Amino acid sequence: YHRGRGVGLSTERGGPTINRFVQQSHCDAYVTTSPSVRSMILDTLPPEAAERFAVIPHGRDFSDMRQNIRWPNAEDTVRILVPGNISIAKGRKLIEDLLDPDQADRRLKFHILGDHDFPGPRRGLHFHGKYVREEFNNHVSRIAPHVGAVFSIWDETYCHTLTEMWAAGLPVIGLDYPTVAGRIRASNGGWVHSESDVDKLYADIVRDMKDGDGFMERLRAVIEWQSGEGRSNTTRVMASKYHALYHEVANDRLRLRAPEMRLPNVQKAGQSRVAVVCPADAAQESAPGSTHIRVWARTQNHANRKVTFVRMSPKELLAAVRCGDIDKAIVQRNAIPGPIWQSLRSFVEAGKLRYALDIDDDLLSVPADKDPDGSYALYAPVLTDILAHATLVIASTEVLARSLKDKSKKIKVLPKLLSGAIWRGRLPRRRNENIVRGLYMGNRSHDADFAMVKSSFDAMARSTPNLRLRLVGALQ
Repeated sequence: YHRGRGVGLSTERGGPTINRFVQQSHCDAYVTTSPSVRSMILDTLPPEAAERFAVIPHGRDFSDMRQNIRWPNAEDTVRILVPGNISIAKGRKLIEDLLDPDQADRRLKFHILGDHDFPGPRRGLHFHGKYVREEFNNHVSRIAPHVGAVFSIWDETYCHTLTEMWAAGLPVIGLDYPTVAGRIRASNGGWVHSESDVDKLYADIVRDMKDGDGFMERLRAVIEWQSGEGRSNTTRVMASKYHALYHEVANDRLRLRAPEMRLPNVQKAGQSRVAVVCPADAAQESAPGSTHIRVWARTQNHANRKVTFVRMSPKELLAAVRCGDIDKAIVQRNAIPGPIWQSLRSFVEAGKLRYALDIDDDLLSVPADKDPDGSYALYAPVLTDILAHATLVIASTEVLARSLKDKSKKIKVLPKLLSGAIWRGRLPRRRNENIVRGLYMGNRSHDADFAMVKSSFDAMARSTPNLRLRLVGALQ
């Protein structure tokens, strides 16, 4: 934690841990997960520490977001989902107290998903046992709650269960402690109440559940959160913010040797982040060869770079642009579907997104035999529009650049090259086997290319019986 050695990290509140932590007032930088925790720790630090104290919220990856929650009608008992390890600190006593005034009306049922320390069963309580995080949405579908609740009786540092319930489509009731209350108010994805008067809290919950217009307003806000922050704040985005912060610290280390010098405002670290959007799988780990060679190999993050690259899907890019988290991107080929481009276009025209388009084939003139389903032909008008709006088009050859010169205001040629990390180095000594070895590398799209040279190899094989040709990728 000492200056020049690292970054102070905090997600725990109160007690000796914080007391020891805050004594490290000469940290290069601090980072925590919510503004309220930052404010609490700053109360114990010198004023200048504020400029080097960043907030990076937890990122989450959701492959499935649900939107099938319905408003409870007048005849329904309101099903309230309370996930997590429900102890007194997480609201166990408050739930018991809320059930006391409900004995006559029986308006509420609390569904406890997770571990708990309730003394035993009682009317209005349903226990569903422990769960694994990946199965949360399945449990929500089975329980079919109308609303979720976070009843922690002290401030949370972030609250993953709030995030998970919003991803499942649930509006959430929260208590008026800064982190949870601040997140709910910022998104309007639920209701915030005080627990100081239990009878009033009970009446407020019952009233809120009867208010159909208010309920639907919160439900729409949850859906908006799903398409914005919920989609954009992935673990990759979170990691990119940490990388940018570490880069800021590492590159200012020499300057920080002077005791009076301090890191410039680390809250701004991460503004030089660039989204990388390519044809790839959902995990952004598997992609066509051209993506690896032309884009991913060139957008590796390391300490000497002034920008931080973060891989995103097209939906994640749109969400991040909507939230103002990203304003620069590298897009490859036809990665952006037409409907998403229609939504992105307004941000581009408003100056809220600039992007470079990398293209290594003339996708506007794909021969019919190479486009059997007509997908390239259908995409051509979209690609033409994307080319026209690009800040920069990066073409793989001079020929391709010339064919696109009327479609874009600025084109740069960046030829395909072998990866030095893969291909450079000392070759093994050849064995004296009197064998002529050949190598052909490609993929299924290169089968026709191989067919052009196959006759030459056949002729050489007849005259050179010791010829051995190895195929990698082609003709599979």
